[in-house]
Amino acid sequence: MLDSFIDRYSEATITRVQTTYLEVAVSTGVFRIQYRDKVEFVAKPSAQGRLAQMRDHPLLWDYNGPCDTVYLSNAALDPPHLLAELQRMVATVTQGWRSLERYLFLRPKASAVTLLTQNLANGSGLLLQSAPIAIVEVVRTACQQHGVTTYCRP
Repeated sequence: MLDSFIDRYSEATITRVQTTYLEVAVSTGVFRIQYRDKVEFVAKPSAQGRLAQMRDHPLLWDYNGPCDTVYLSNAALDPPHLLAELQRMVATVTQGWRSLERYLFLRPKASAVTLLTQNLANGSGLLLQSAPIAIVEVVRTACQQHGVTTYCRP
């Protein structure tokens, strides 16, 4: 049903966001789109753009693919530099939809970043928890480029 709506209206503007639905304005009026089995969403009123129904998207990776947990085996020479590189790599691979902090291990996230920096300096401990494989791959590659060895536990 959503496919036929998207075929008819390729662009829309979000006019209202609620927990169970959103409303979009298209060329012929305003329509309500009801959520079914919603797990999470990122929608902002006034956002405008192309409509698409995706089966593969960085927001879906947490739900549709395998995930791994990554641990550190040795220390980074420059933990703050590696942390910044990890943040940049995750933002790049997810096209800005996710951040490294999402896959860290503590709440609040500010504490998790501090602990991750300590783990990078100490060379042991958790790096990522239940991260999608695409994110795990770029993080492990960045670590390897900085001389840091990692290992995974699914």
